[in-house]
Amino acid sequence: MPNPNITQTTPNSPYNITNSKGLMADLVLSAGALETRFINLSMATRGRRARDRAGAERPPIRIVAISGGMGSDSTVPGFEVSWSSATAGTITTVNINIRDVSGGGFSSVPWTLRAKASAPGTWTFEPDRRPS
Repeated sequence: MPNPNITQTTPNSPYNITNSKGLMADLVLSAGALETRFINLSMATRGRRARDRAGAERPPIRIVAISGGMGSDSTVPGFEVSWSSATAGTITTVNINIRDVSGGGFSSVPWTLRAKASAPGTWTFEPDRRPS
Protein backbone atom coordinates (compact mmCIF):
# COMPACT_ATOMS: atom_id res chain seq x y z
CA MET A 1 0.00 0.00 0.00
CA PRO A 2 1.35 3.49 -0.84
CA ASN A 3 2.28 5.83 2.01
CA PRO A 4 -0.20 8.52 3.05
CA ASN A 5 0.44 11.88 1.37
CA ILE A 6 -0.80 15.44 1.94
CA THR A 7 -0.75 18.15 -0.72
CA GLN A 8 -2.04 21.68 -1.16
CA THR A 9 -2.22 23.31 -4.61
CA THR A 10 -2.04 26.95 -3.44
CA PRO A 11 -1.67 28.49 0.04
CA ASN A 12 -5.44 29.06 0.33
CA SER A 13 -6.69 25.86 -1.30
CA PRO A 14 -8.02 22.82 0.59
CA TYR A 15 -5.61 20.11 1.72
CA ASN A 16 -5.78 16.77 -0.12
CA ILE A 17 -4.82 13.67 1.83
CA THR A 18 -4.43 10.37 -0.02
CA ASN A 19 -3.92 6.75 1.09
CA SER A 20 -4.89 7.55 4.66
CA LYS A 21 -7.25 5.98 7.21
CA GLY A 22 -7.67 9.37 8.87
CA LEU A 23 -6.29 12.73 9.80
CA MET A 24 -5.69 15.03 12.73
CA ALA A 25 -5.55 18.81 12.33
CA ASP A 26 -4.66 21.32 15.04
CA LEU A 27 -6.37 24.66 14.44
CA VAL A 28 -6.36 28.05 16.13
CA LEU A 29 -9.66 29.78 15.41
CA SER A 30 -10.87 33.33 15.99
CA ALA A 31 -14.22 34.90 15.15
CA GLY A 32 -15.72 38.33 15.53
CA ALA A 33 -19.04 39.05 17.19
CA LEU A 34 -21.87 36.85 15.85
CA GLU A 35 -19.51 35.05 13.40
CA THR A 36 -19.23 31.30 12.92
CA ARG A 37 -16.10 29.46 11.81
CA PHE A 38 -16.36 26.36 9.65
CA ILE A 39 -14.34 23.26 8.83
CA ASN A 40 -15.22 21.14 5.78
CA LEU A 41 -14.05 17.54 5.59
CA SER A 42 -14.77 15.26 2.61
CA MET A 43 -13.98 11.61 2.07
CA ALA A 44 -14.53 9.17 -0.77
CA THR A 45 -16.75 6.68 1.05
CA ARG A 46 -16.73 3.52 -1.07
CA GLY A 47 -18.42 1.63 1.72
CA ARG A 48 -16.10 3.00 4.41
CA ARG A 49 -17.48 4.65 7.45
CA ALA A 50 -15.87 7.84 8.69
CA ARG A 51 -16.02 9.09 12.27
CA ASP A 52 -15.17 12.68 13.14
CA ARG A 53 -14.43 14.45 16.41
CA ALA A 54 -13.79 18.08 17.15
CA GLY A 55 -12.45 19.17 20.50
CA ALA A 56 -11.42 22.30 22.31
CA GLU A 57 -7.90 21.91 23.59
CA ARG A 58 -8.04 24.19 26.59
CA PRO A 59 -8.24 22.41 29.96
CA PRO A 60 -10.25 20.46 30.58
CA ILE A 61 -10.22 18.93 27.11
CA ARG A 62 -13.73 18.25 25.83
CA ILE A 63 -14.57 16.09 22.83
CA VAL A 64 -17.57 16.43 20.54
CA ALA A 65 -18.35 13.22 18.63
CA ILE A 66 -19.80 14.08 15.25
CA SER A 67 -22.12 11.43 13.87
CA GLY A 68 -25.26 11.17 11.81
CA GLY A 69 -26.42 13.50 9.08
CA MET A 70 -26.69 16.56 11.32
CA GLY A 71 -26.61 17.66 14.92
CA SER A 72 -25.25 20.08 17.47
CA ASP A 73 -23.46 19.90 20.79
CA SER A 74 -22.68 22.36 23.58
CA THR A 75 -20.26 20.15 25.56
CA VAL A 76 -17.52 22.78 25.20
CA PRO A 77 -18.57 25.61 27.58
CA GLY A 78 -19.38 28.81 25.74
CA PHE A 79 -19.43 27.19 22.29
CA GLU A 80 -21.87 25.40 20.05
CA VAL A 81 -20.49 22.89 17.57
CA SER A 82 -22.97 22.00 14.85
CA TRP A 83 -22.60 19.81 11.78
CA SER A 84 -24.34 18.55 8.70
CA SER A 85 -23.28 16.08 6.05
CA ALA A 86 -24.17 15.39 2.45
CA THR A 87 -23.23 12.61 0.06
CA ALA A 88 -22.81 13.10 -3.68
CA GLY A 89 -21.91 9.86 -5.44
CA THR A 90 -19.11 8.32 -3.38
CA ILE A 91 -18.05 11.58 -1.67
CA THR A 92 -19.38 12.43 1.78
CA THR A 93 -18.74 15.97 3.02
CA VAL A 94 -19.18 17.01 6.65
CA ASN A 95 -19.48 20.74 7.39
CA ILE A 96 -18.62 21.59 11.01
CA ASN A 97 -19.51 25.03 12.41
CA ILE A 98 -18.14 26.49 15.65
CA ARG A 99 -19.67 29.57 17.25
CA ASP A 100 -19.53 31.44 20.54
CA VAL A 101 -22.96 31.15 22.14
CA SER A 102 -22.64 34.60 23.76
CA GLY A 103 -22.32 36.22 20.33
CA GLY A 104 -19.26 38.14 21.47
CA GLY A 105 -16.72 36.27 19.36
CA PHE A 106 -13.53 34.48 20.37
CA SER A 107 -9.84 34.89 19.77
CA SER A 108 -7.06 32.34 19.18
CA VAL A 109 -8.89 29.30 20.58
CA PRO A 110 -7.10 26.00 19.85
CA TRP A 111 -9.17 23.14 18.43
CA THR A 112 -8.26 19.71 17.13
CA LEU A 113 -10.13 17.83 14.41
CA ARG A 114 -9.69 14.05 14.29
CA ALA A 115 -11.27 11.82 11.67
CA LYS A 116 -10.82 8.15 10.90
CA ALA A 117 -12.18 5.49 8.59
CA SER A 118 -11.90 1.71 8.46
CA ALA A 119 -9.80 1.67 5.27
CA PRO A 120 -7.39 4.06 3.53
CA GLY A 121 -8.96 6.63 1.26
CA THR A 122 -8.78 10.16 -0.10
CA TRP A 123 -9.75 13.08 2.12
CA THR A 124 -10.17 16.82 1.47
CA PHE A 125 -9.75 19.15 4.44
CA GLU A 126 -10.79 22.83 4.19
CA PRO A 127 -10.52 25.07 7.26
CA ASP A 128 -12.16 28.51 7.31
CA ARG A 129 -9.53 31.08 6.38
CA ARG A 130 -11.57 34.25 6.70
CA PRO A 131 -9.90 36.91 8.84
CA SER A 132 -11.74 37.72 12.03
